[in-house]
Amino acid sequence: MVTTNELHQFARQASAITWPFTALSTLIFAMRTSSRLCFNKYGLAWEDLIITLSWGLNIIRAAAMQKSVDAYQVVELTNLPESVPAASFWAVFVDSWAFFSIGIPKLGIAFLTCRILRPPRWLQTSVISFCIVLNVLATVGFILCFVQCSPVAGQFNPWKYPHVKCWDQRVQLDYACAVSSLSALTDILFSVWPGFIIWNLQMPTWKRVSAMGLMSIGIASCIFAFIKLYSNTTLFGVSDPIVELDRALRIALWNRVENEFVLTAACLPAAPPIIRACSRALRRSGLSTSPSNMYGYSRKPKVPGPYSDITTVELVTNAQKPGRWNSTGEGNGSSVSEGFK
Repeated sequence: MVTTNELHQFARQASAITWPFTALSTLIFAMRTSSRLCFNKYGLAWEDLIITLSWGLNIIRAAAMQKSVDAYQVVELTNLPESVPAASFWAVFVDSWAFFSIGIPKLGIAFLTCRILRPPRWLQTSVISFCIVLNVLATVGFILCFVQCSPVAGQFNPWKYPHVKCWDQRVQLDYACAVSSLSALTDILFSVWPGFIIWNLQMPTWKRVSAMGLMSIGIASCIFAFIKLYSNTTLFGVSDPIVELDRALRIALWNRVENEFVLTAACLPAAPPIIRACSRALRRSGLSTSPSNMYGYSRKPKVPGPYSDITTVELVTNAQKPGRWNSTGEGNGSSVSEGFK
């Protein structure tokens, strides 16, 4: 049994936990955007538009989450008909919005990964098509959250609409669990697949490891996705409105954290150039006395090989045109340095 005081306390904790993550992902998004605008030689790409859209959806969800927290904190056991409907609506809205805010960044990561790694055409088509299908399924999931009852308002206020007719709760929950599973598998794909390709490139080990690290942050979002998947199953068979609200808020919290890590994973690989520029500016102004860049980009290691003069940042952010490169560094007629500049 969950008391209203416990619900109010957890709502405040959820707000305190999610806003720092939102601030961090927004900062990294700003760094990525600055890097792409200031240091990109080839213009913007599809993933730039998609990731910007993802950030906008994330901000909407952050605002909705706060609205939900505010509604939760006025819920009272002594006045359920008046205090529960608003909290119930915002709980459904925040949880269903996760379909958009988590699915769309994965499409941006797909475009980014395919542009950088240049896999065979069939593989590019398969990866991007899979992410498009995932977003279509997410859109259907969002709609299902609001059409499962007739009238729709009866889902949030059964006291006002006592004759409301709803689908079996398992329909929407089973669908949400299925889409969440596909989303988690997508996180695994984008965390592991680039590593195999990068590791086979002729580059210094530290560059390969750092590039793989930047592109494997999605593992964290995968972990949170599975936690959220388990949390979804806790709603099966729940009839107590306070318990249902408590569990819905917990799902919303895990959705928020997963969302922030997905967006961070999409933005972080392109963020280091602005960090390097700021570090150089600090050194020129005399505010930093460090002899070398803390990220190791100010000095290029003297390691022989076709990729010895390419930084991890150049690999991650500017690896495009004029062709694909194999593990020996040989391309389709252009020099290796041209391929990654």
